[in-house]
Amino acid sequence: MRSEDLKPGLKIPGSRWRVLGPVQGGPHGQQRTLCLCACGWWKVVDNGSLIAGTSRSCGCLRNEVARQMLTTHGMSDTPTYISWQCMLRRCYNPNDQAYPEYGGAGIRVHEHWLRFEGFLLDMGERPAGTTLDRIDASKGYEPGNVRWATIEVQNNHLKTCHYIEDDGERLSVADWARKLGLPYWRAYDWLVTQHLSVDTLKRRIESERFESADGKASDHSRQ
Repeated sequence: MRSEDLKPGLKIPGSRWRVLGPVQGGPHGQQRTLCLCACGWWKVVDNGSLIAGTSRSCGCLRNEVARQMLTTHGMSDTPTYISWQCMLRRCYNPNDQAYPEYGGAGIRVHEHWLRFEGFLLDMGERPAGTTLDRIDASKGYEPGNVRWATIEVQNNHLKTCHYIEDDGERLSVADWARKLGLPYWRAYDWLVTQHLSVDTLKRRIESERFESADGKASDHSRQ
C-alpha cells in the first residue's frame, strides 16, 4: 500500500480505520490522513503508520485487548492471581512497602511470568494455606526457583538464610547490603560466595569510592 492508495472510504486492512481524507501541512512534510475508527472516534494519523500497520485504532483496540487479558482467564479474584500481582508489585513498584527488599535489591520476575497466563502455566493454581516462596533468595522469581509453600516450610527455609557477624553486629546478607549501600547480589557474592569479611567489604567499598573521587579530580584538573 502507498499513500496514493489512501482514498476516502478505504477500510485499512487489519485495523479499525476507515479513511476520511488527506490532511495538509504535516510536521516535517509528513503526509497525514484523517481517519474514522470503528468505535466512532476520528484521528489524524501519519500515513507511514497506516501503511506499516503500526496504527490499528484510536486506542480502543489496545484497551480492549488489555481488558481481555485480565478477564479471559476468569481468575482475576483468585488467590493465585492475587499472589501474582503482589509478586509484581514488590519487584517493580517503588511505592510498595516490600520493594526495598525485592525490586530495590535487584530481584526481578522472569519475562515469561510478566503475563499471568505464563505464570499460571508454570506454577499452577495456589494450594490453600500456601504462598510464593523463592528457594534461593539470591535469585529472582523464575521457573525452578519458586514454589507454593506453607508458612511452616518457609519458616524452616528462613533458618538457612545467611547471617554475618561483624564487630558484635549480626545481620542478614540483605541487611548488610542495605547498610553498606550495595546491591543484594553483590553483597551475597562477596559475603557468601567469596567468604569475604564485612571489614574487607568496607575497605573495598572505601577504596572504590576513593579511586572514583580521585579519577574525577584528575579529570577536573585536566580541564
